[in-house]
Amino acid sequence: MTTETKHTPGPWMADRADNGATAIILANDPEGHAFNMAYLRYEYPERDANARLMAAAPDLLVALKLVAEAFKNDSHKRLFPVVFATVDAAIQKATTA
Repeated sequence: MTTETKHTPGPWMADRADNGATAIILANDPEGHAFNMAYLRYEYPERDANARLMAAAPDLLVALKLVAEAFKNDSHKRLFPVVFATVDAAIQKATTA
C-alpha cells in the first residue's frame, strides 16, 4: 500500500469565493498564505456538499490509512471483508495514478 503523500497536504477548507463560486482553499501553504486549489463555478444543488467532501479528502485519507494499519492483522478484517476491501480500494484510488 502506498503511504507517500503526493497531494497538497491539508488542511483544506471549502469557502465561497468573491464571485460566488465555491472554492477549495489550502489554508496553510508553506509560506502561510491561502491559495485557491479549485473552483466549483456552476450553480447546482450539490455544489457546496461536493466542496466540503473535497476539502475533507486529506483527512479522510489519513483516517482510512489509520484504520487499515490498526486492523491489518486483526480478526475483524476476516469478519468484515467488504468494509476492509472498501477501505483498501479507497486508499488505492487516492494514492495511485
